[in-house]
Amino acid sequence: MCLGTVIRGKEKKAFLATLPDEIVVWKVVVLTNTGYETDCRYVPLHSGEMKFKQNVIHIRFCSLYRGGGHFWLHKKDAEGWRDIGGFDDRVVKCRIKKEWINTIGLQCGIMVLVVKKAVFPKYIGKGE
Repeated sequence: MCLGTVIRGKEKKAFLATLPDEIVVWKVVVLTNTGYETDCRYVPLHSGEMKFKQNVIHIRFCSLYRGGGHFWLHKKDAEGWRDIGGFDDRVVKCRIKKEWINTIGLQCGIMVLVVKKAVFPKYIGKGE
């Protein structure tokens, strides 16, 4: 997933001010033979705190943003994204801290938080 619109400046600052220090977010994941993976790029996931690659993402005509794990702010939005995904897509509840947010923006007009790290539930399983 890549953001269609990146929110910056005063609008970003105002939005972040409305969030608590710890936030419940939702991630669409895929269950494979080897465990859970992200629905895009198929990064293996594990329970507990997990860090994401923070590459610079280029969108269309030279828009850039700091990457990371893309999470939906609301469960219904993650479920809507899952419905257009693959065969074994699932929605999992995760936690992030506000300080872990790299970027905020819109995907298909819906708010997405891009983060450095997130805490995944125990049932995701242990990393290798």
